[in-house]
Amino acid sequence: MQYREISPSERLSSVVVSFWEFAVPLGFPSPIVHEIMPDGCVSLFYIRNLARRIHIVGLSGLYLEAVTKPIGAGDTIWGMRISPAVLSAVIAADGRRLFNTSYFGPDACPHLLGGLAEQLTVAGTLEEAAEILEKRVLLLIGEGFAPDRQIADAVRTIEERRGEVRVDELAAMQGLSTRQFQRRFQASSGLTPKQYIRTRRMRAAAVDLVENRGRDWAGLAADLGFADQSHLAHEFNALTSRSPNSFAKKMYNIYHGKLVR
Repeated sequence: MQYREISPSERLSSVVVSFWEFAVPLGFPSPIVHEIMPDGCVSLFYIRNLARRIHIVGLSGLYLEAVTKPIGAGDTIWGMRISPAVLSAVIAADGRRLFNTSYFGPDACPHLLGGLAEQLTVAGTLEEAAEILEKRVLLLIGEGFAPDRQIADAVRTIEERRGEVRVDELAAMQGLSTRQFQRRFQASSGLTPKQYIRTRRMRAAAVDLVENRGRDWAGLAADLGFADQSHLAHEFNALTSRSPNSFAKKMYNIYHGKLVR
């Protein structure tokens, strides 16, 4: 199994966090129960299996704990992680409707997913799929797209600091009261600021584990702003139901290409 990510073009950097690919080779022992770690983002996804003639589009949910999904040999999944700053604007609905829920099929969000599976059947690589997805998003942006710019700035700060920032600090940076900021953030992203910060910090830890095998846990905890190593271990267990060592072992069973920090 392999996983990799690529960055969006500069003109979509405020809308798309990354494009990603998860692939299971033919002949791989299956069925596979794949664990997906929460990352605070909704992904538009496309699942295909040429041997079984599967072509499915949908939207992943906003989960605060790891979820399991069945994956089969020959499956290729391409995805687009939508920035939490613009989720509600992109899906033209309250992002909270995706909390703990995933949707399969174009009817889940016709303006975003309608006809997309057919377009993606011609793509042969993640790069080609990303080009098709970017064109779809650009069409949306050209039709009265109006994200909350202050929340977009706050999300950018969270990303740059890898989740090491306080909610009240973010609110003050945008000239908002903490309550105003929390309300507008959740309206845009479907999550509270604290929930997104928590998942973003754990993603940073996961990426660090992949890129730096053998990383010492105490050093990683300090770099990501955790109180100590036990605090990091507690967060791993809460979000993945695994210890840091168990999570790392699972991650190392998947070949990882480039990841977008």
